[in-house]
Amino acid sequence: MLSSFAPTPEQLRVIEHRGSHVLVFAGPGTGKTETLARRFASIVVDDGVSPSDILVLTFSRRAADAMRDRILQRLRERRSEGLGAPELFVKTFHSFCARLLDGDGGRYSQRQLLTPVKERALWQRVLADVKLSTIGPEVAHSAAFAVDALNAIAQLKGQGVSAQTLAAAAPHGRLADLAALYAGMERQRTALGLSDFRDLVSDAVGALEDPASAGSRWLAARGPFEHILVDEFQDSDGMQLRLLEILAGSHPRTRPPAPQLCFVGDINQSIYRFRGASPHNIETAQRRFDCSDLDLTLNRRSAQAILDVANETPLLSKNSLTKAEDTVIEGSVRLVKATMTDDEIEYICKAVQERRQKAPGDSIAVLLRSNAPYQSLIAQALETHGILVAARPTDNFHDDSLIDAVLRALALLLQQDDERLKRALMTNPVVGFNPLSVRAKAPRGRMSLRDYDAAWDRIARAHASLDECAHVVRAVARELDLLEPIRTGRVVPGFDPLASPARLSALLQAAEDITSVRRALGEPPVTIAVFLERIDEIVSLIADPTQTSGPQTDGVAVMSIHAAKGLEFDFVVIPQCVEGVLPMRSRPNVWEELIAQRLPEVQRPDDSLREEASLWYVALTRARRDVLATAARVDDDGVDTVTSRFCQAIGEVDDAAPSERWSEAPTARLSDPAEAPEPRRPIVRQLLTLSPTDVNTFLVCPREYFYARVLGVGARQTDAMRLGKVVHTALQRFHEAERDFSAVSASVATIGRYASALHELALEAVRESAAEIGLAEDSGMFRYETARLQRQLGHYARALAHEAMERPFQVLHCEQRITSDLGGVRVSGRVDRIDRLSSGGIAIRDYKGGKFKTKPSAETVRTLLDARSAGSALFGDSERGVSLQTILYVPGVEELTGEKVRLLDYVYLAGEKKGSETGDDFPTAIDRIDLTEEPTATASPETSLARIEINAVLSQVAAEMVRRLAGGEMTAFPTTEDPDNCKYCGFTKVCTGIGTVLA
Repeated sequence: MLSSFAPTPEQLRVIEHRGSHVLVFAGPGTGKTETLARRFASIVVDDGVSPSDILVLTFSRRAADAMRDRILQRLRERRSEGLGAPELFVKTFHSFCARLLDGDGGRYSQRQLLTPVKERALWQRVLADVKLSTIGPEVAHSAAFAVDALNAIAQLKGQGVSAQTLAAAAPHGRLADLAALYAGMERQRTALGLSDFRDLVSDAVGALEDPASAGSRWLAARGPFEHILVDEFQDSDGMQLRLLEILAGSHPRTRPPAPQLCFVGDINQSIYRFRGASPHNIETAQRRFDCSDLDLTLNRRSAQAILDVANETPLLSKNSLTKAEDTVIEGSVRLVKATMTDDEIEYICKAVQERRQKAPGDSIAVLLRSNAPYQSLIAQALETHGILVAARPTDNFHDDSLIDAVLRALALLLQQDDERLKRALMTNPVVGFNPLSVRAKAPRGRMSLRDYDAAWDRIARAHASLDECAHVVRAVARELDLLEPIRTGRVVPGFDPLASPARLSALLQAAEDITSVRRALGEPPVTIAVFLERIDEIVSLIADPTQTSGPQTDGVAVMSIHAAKGLEFDFVVIPQCVEGVLPMRSRPNVWEELIAQRLPEVQRPDDSLREEASLWYVALTRARRDVLATAARVDDDGVDTVTSRFCQAIGEVDDAAPSERWSEAPTARLSDPAEAPEPRRPIVRQLLTLSPTDVNTFLVCPREYFYARVLGVGARQTDAMRLGKVVHTALQRFHEAERDFSAVSASVATIGRYASALHELALEAVRESAAEIGLAEDSGMFRYETARLQRQLGHYARALAHEAMERPFQVLHCEQRITSDLGGVRVSGRVDRIDRLSSGGIAIRDYKGGKFKTKPSAETVRTLLDARSAGSALFGDSERGVSLQTILYVPGVEELTGEKVRLLDYVYLAGEKKGSETGDDFPTAIDRIDLTEEPTATASPETSLARIEINAVLSQVAAEMVRRLAGGEMTAFPTTEDPDNCKYCGFTKVCTGIGTVLA
């Protein structure tokens, strides 16, 4: 609905300003779109300027469409007649540049766009052609390197720095390699006639600097624009600013200028730095164009209660802070802390459900800093509560039944004898066979078995005729009639009538993009096998975190904060308000630091924390009336979280009520022995998600589990404990760079190279952690922790080289989130490392910061299973240090990789326990489990487990814990039977020590 408000005095000054360039600091909710539309109408009606002599530039098609509609409406109101203009220039920067490059030729001539998928295909070719001097092949071919390098190239291009300029500034070293890759990408892109959005701007600038170009001739013939209005100027980059300088003429500071530029921006809402946006352009434009400054500070969107919190966000510029126009309107900002992630999601669902009863769903939004996996979890939970969620076409690919059917069909083409895959495809909800009938080998579904078999035969023939991904994807979708729910209106779980076809189209377009690039390069097409192998990378390139929800009627929006920019809602939920998520801990990009050293004029200092503050500010100010911020006290790995620093201005913190699936939360109490004991209520705790830490803790001491998970007391965390966790960070970064250990020697040089890299990463990680807790680098604790970690990682480097010689491998994943299903209960956690063994099969590695005890894990597992078989106490009778983590990850890892797990390793970085022969310097100790398919006489009982024993842990030990908590047979959380387990417990100060906690 268009605003019917009369302009405020601030807006009127912007509308009527003439005679100089003007920079408008416009905060959120201040009506900048409306103000620019009225300024446009005023220039046309009051000054007699032709509408086609005014250029309006925005940064998104959505914003351009909204601005065009608003301008046309205001012109009709002012002129009382329709608009007559040969051409209306209300465009994105990119569409205007495309128009300019057309000159007087055919309008909007066809350009081949360099999509992310095409760009990655080109990247693979360039890597094969360019010889790199400082970057090894295992790093160069990693996805992380591709992302960092291509982002660095894009930002250089956005600042107008060519590959030649970069090469001249850095003739040697890593930047020289980047320059070579940059030049190779430009050669291939040009040869194939491909352009990305930055190329359009660069080409337009080049055209305007060449008087003989079609663009220059067109602009000279039509004459310069008299006014240029630029919206969201904080999102501009260096080349876009250069374009505006050229359009402004040779004397941009002349008064009155022609054309007159009106910049509207808010540095506090600059959240697109990852795209190359340079918010410092606001300062540059203010200086270069000698702009008059005006402010829009009256907020007609948000209640003052929201703005009071938003305006206290650290690092904000004061110029654009706003105040509510109507201070009487009530609003609120609440911070609610739940015990665990599941409880946080449950509370969000209840809050949305309550709000949904009073207001339409499209007035509610859940805004996320980090989409994965929270977006899917929250969306699924809302739908479970019967709440409609607005579709996001290019997100949630793997949760879509249609996409699942396509990918399973492709996999089945490669393994046509795989009965599991056959059943999975037939019982996919879109394909539509009844699961029970399939198991009974009498399939019934929406099509007959004869028709299904005929369709599959046609798919197989299509694949045999041409093993090319786009061709086969089309055949699968056509022959299995995967869009049938659209035609018939059939309701299918996991199928969205709007999003699912769009996802299929995006997947097919990606396949065609890869095919077209490879064909142009003279390379063979991408086969189904390669397509499936790269599917996660392809989906990540298709997904757009800044995309808004689709036009689903009355659906609750679950989206990223980036995607919510420019939108508004009555009620906004901001989950994950914890340090490390909001603000997010940035992953260092080595290119940015190197570029800043060589080209300081184009690479500003790291503004990542300021951008995180802007994201929080943007999220808050999307709300009209109410904001709910939430946080879990412990994460999925059982580690205590720290509430976001941005929440300090909220003040009071509320605790989420226990979930309805719990009993009333038990409380500790001491009874007088003389009193008759009160009857105890059974404990009923329905679990939907477990972490491996939960299982380990419950085995050692159920009461410790009670304090940590039920009451959420939280053990005190020392600085040393915090710093001890940085080893995981150092090892993750190391193995994201070093992945190929299939041909490694245990030479002094190899071990030294590994150790040197690990030492640097350890120092970097300790510095980051120390900065978080305010620990000085010259303190004894800092020096001790650094030396200890570097010593441990030196031992690790030696162990790694010897391991690679004994059992060569390749690293597949680091810090990978894995979920295994145990009869309806999800066991979810983060695997430190997943490797593929050269001999076949998968290895799961888990890092341990402590010392290895004398009892191997395989022996511990057999003791647990024997105890259960004998009916002995299973929980509370295990020694501290017992770990089932790698075993609990096995089903999820096998589902992720599609391969059997053969090896489970616990890597103890502190070596064996004191008293070993090695003295004070403990080498890395490895507690290994070889996983065999069947028990064999040759397998060592200390270092091997059979598949049947692994399954017993999953189906008996973990499942037994779930059953006991949910069954109502427990009336107490017993204490460990071994007093030694209490030595390192974090709850000794609150534990009563009497053995039970009454419910």
